[in-house]
Amino acid sequence: MFTTFSMFAVFWGSILCLPCPGWTQARNIHSENTQWDAEEKLSLIWTVHVKTNGKLSNTETAKNIAQDLNMTFIGKVRGFDNHFTLTHFVRTVDNHTIKSAHAYHDCSYTNLEKSLLKANVENQLTAHADILWFSHELILSRNKRWFQVNFNFMDFTDPYYRQQWHLTNTMEINMDINVTAVWKHNITGRGITVAIVDDGVEHTNPDLAGNYNSAGSWDLNDDDPDPMPEFSNPSNHHGTRCAGEISAIPNDVCGVGVAYGAKFSGMRLLDGPLTDSLEAQAFTEKIQINDIYSCSWGPDDDGRTVDGPHTLAAAAMKKGIDFGRHGYGSIYVVASGNGGHEGDNCNYDGYANSLYTVTIGAVDETGHMPYYAEECASMLAVTFSSASGGSNRDIVTTDWTSGAAADRTGCTLHHTGTSAAAPIAAGLVALMLEVQPCLTWRDVQYIIILTALRVSHFSRGGTYSTSLYLQLSG
Repeated sequence: MFTTFSMFAVFWGSILCLPCPGWTQARNIHSENTQWDAEEKLSLIWTVHVKTNGKLSNTETAKNIAQDLNMTFIGKVRGFDNHFTLTHFVRTVDNHTIKSAHAYHDCSYTNLEKSLLKANVENQLTAHADILWFSHELILSRNKRWFQVNFNFMDFTDPYYRQQWHLTNTMEINMDINVTAVWKHNITGRGITVAIVDDGVEHTNPDLAGNYNSAGSWDLNDDDPDPMPEFSNPSNHHGTRCAGEISAIPNDVCGVGVAYGAKFSGMRLLDGPLTDSLEAQAFTEKIQINDIYSCSWGPDDDGRTVDGPHTLAAAAMKKGIDFGRHGYGSIYVVASGNGGHEGDNCNYDGYANSLYTVTIGAVDETGHMPYYAEECASMLAVTFSSASGGSNRDIVTTDWTSGAAADRTGCTLHHTGTSAAAPIAAGLVALMLEVQPCLTWRDVQYIIILTALRVSHFSRGGTYSTSLYLQLSG
């Protein structure tokens, strides 16, 4: 069962009344949905059914009635030979309409005055010999049944911010993490550091530099404090993209991160031979500085591999749980894997299947399972990522600006897989910890279970599945 992880925030027209004497133009008394207030609904307008008079036309009879009762003749009710509209006297030019008459009355009389006039007019209508029947006209409320969604955007100038559909989705309504309402409560992840355990992070990137926490960073591949990636390997942009999803700063570059007030650190691990001891160091490095460890990687997704973590890495995660965050426990967010099309199952992934991890899968922007998604009982929730092709979009995030390649513009529209889903969840946890930094690692898992929303769909095996995705409530 998939659970989508979303963050919850704890969280008509103008009236112009011209002077009544000599008034010649109806004011604008209706809004986009033609809703009238209580006083405007009381009219001084009637429909009368006149007797047929062999000497006069029905229209002449109706005009005579209006003259007798000092009323204003509006006109015939089209389609009915002997039904006419009369109003209380209107002291303006000819060519009256219901609209102009009602506006005149509303401008001229209070609600109490209109009630008294209505009773007086109806007494006269009742007594008139040429009227068979009359009906007081109500001003009816009728709404145009169009629907417009007011999307909740921030006033960010980042050029690709409004294309970050996982933050605010204008095409698939509600299929996003609904984070804007949380930001508007000034909750942005301040005071929290997320370690990007990956192939390095371009921490000098203008979309990231202001949120870089060098004190929480380390290069485990070269054993030095600078986790800058090796730019000659084009796949090493992975960590930078993940960092952008979490901590990209609102500015004039690319987009923004889910927790754009949070710091990030870089833990360079995946750009060289990987051992159990290196993994162990990555999971415990700077555990009193780094609150969350975002890990968008795992064993081979080939449907045959059962692996990880080994002895030291498993012990390191236990140490982080016991002693990280000053005893509240480090939060390990891991991607569930991209081996669904290979028949892989994330239960066979020891990191995803660990008691100590927040395992995050992916759904596309329609809430459906992508072809690469794996299914397993150990998956706690899902967030959004790329789809199985078609018109559904990938994740927009920060990208490299360094190196020789001409396409290194600092932004990508195509971050994909559960690699893109896990950092979104890490960003949501950062927002959670800003509000309640004393949450334990178990509390975080429990809150995710309680707040994730259910999405139902057919899985690739033809069975009916449900996914819980994380979304903040506004």
